[in-house]
Amino acid sequence: MLDLYRFILSVFVVQGHLLATGVPALAWQAVFSFYVLSGFLMTLVLNEVYGFGAEGFARFFASRILRLFPAYYAVVLITILYILQVSPADQLNAALSLPKTVGEWLANFLILGLVGIDETQVAAHRLVPTAWSVAIELFCYVLLAVHFARNARRLLVLLGIGVAVAATHFLRQLWAPAADYGFFNHYTVLQAGLIPFAVGGLAYFARNSHWFEPSHGRIAVLGMLLALNGGFAVLWEFYRYVGGLYLAVALNLALIPMLFRFDEIHGKQSWQLTLGGIAYPLFIVHWFIGTVVLHLWSSLTPKGTAHFLVSLAASLAVSLVLYVGVDRNVEKVRLRLKRRPVAVADAAWASRAAKPS
Repeated sequence: MLDLYRFILSVFVVQGHLLATGVPALAWQAVFSFYVLSGFLMTLVLNEVYGFGAEGFARFFASRILRLFPAYYAVVLITILYILQVSPADQLNAALSLPKTVGEWLANFLILGLVGIDETQVAAHRLVPTAWSVAIELFCYVLLAVHFARNARRLLVLLGIGVAVAATHFLRQLWAPAADYGFFNHYTVLQAGLIPFAVGGLAYFARNSHWFEPSHGRIAVLGMLLALNGGFAVLWEFYRYVGGLYLAVALNLALIPMLFRFDEIHGKQSWQLTLGGIAYPLFIVHWFIGTVVLHLWSSLTPKGTAHFLVSLAASLAVSLVLYVGVDRNVEKVRLRLKRRPVAVADAAWASRAAKPS
C-alpha cells in the first residue's frame, strides 16, 4: 500500500503542474506527504539496516545516491540534449532551461545546492524543475543520519526546532504580511522538511501503537480526509498556503504507519511495487515530457485537459522505461549494501531506539 500511495502522491503533483484546472494545493500537500513518508522510511532503515556509525553512514548515503541520482542524471541528460538539439524547454516552466553560471551547473549536478534557507536562493535554472524538493530531502537525510533518527526524543527535538523556525517565519507576517503568507519561505527552503521529516520519524517509533492498527476502513477514511484537505485549500487562502500543508503532515502521521503495517500483514503485490517504482521518475520527468508533448502537438492548449492526459500517459511510459532500464538495475547494487550487517555498536543503538521513549 505504501508503494501505491507513493504513486498517487506523484500523480497529485503532476496534476498541480500540468493541469490548469487542477488543484496546486493538492500538489503542495503531496510534497509534504512525501517528506513524512521519507522521514518514516529513512528512520526505519537507519535503525534496522545501516546503523549510525561511520560505516553505516557511508552505506546509507551510498544507497540514497544510487536511489536518487541515476534516474535524475538520465532526465538531466535527455533534457540537455533536447534543449541543445531541438528547442528551448521553458514554455511551461521558466526554470526548465540550461544553467547560466558555474554555480548553477554545480547545483544542478549535486542537487543539494538548488535551494537554501530563503526563497530567493532557489536556483533560477533547473534542468529538473522539481529537484529542489529532492535537495530538501537530501538535507534532511543528513540530519537524520548524523543525529536525529536514533530515537524518538531526538526526533521531538527536531520537531521542536522545525516548529520554532516555522513560528518565527509566521510571526514575521504580523508586521510584514505577504499576500501568500510567505508561502515559498516555508515551502521551497531547506527548513521546510524539518517538521514533516520529524513527524515521519516519530511515526516509525510509534508504528506499533494500537492507534495505527490497519484496516481498510481506517485507511479509506484517512485517504478521503487527505483528498478533502486538498479541496478545502481552494476555498480559503490561509488554508491553501499554510493550514492545509501542516494538516496533511498530521494526517500522514496516522496514515503512513497504517499502510506500512498493512503491507507487513498482507505483503506487496508486484503491480504495487511497479507503481511505487515509477513514482520518483514520474515526479522528476513530467515537466520535461509535458513540454515535449506541447512541442510535438502545438495545437493542444497548454495545460488543457487533452495536454494533461497525453502528458501524463507519456510521462508514465517514460517513467516505466527509467524504472526498468535504470532503477531496477541499480537496485541490485543497493541490495548488496543493505545485506551487509549493522555493526555491533549500531545494533545496540537500534535496539535501544526501538523501545518507546
